[in-house]
Amino acid sequence: MSITSTAKEDLKALFKEAKTRGILKIDHSDRVDRMSDGDALGLLISMVKRTL
Repeated sequence: MSITSTAKEDLKALFKEAKTRGILKIDHSDRVDRMSDGDALGLLISMVKRTL
């Protein structure tokens, strides 16, 4: 399974927003095209945990 191009664009926007809101310390949006599905999932899990 791989992330679709639409999902990659959504991830980029999510990571930018997460950095803006202080959820993530680093904007990972520039790495989306090179990251594995597992890396993306791990960052999303971290974002969810930090917002609960």
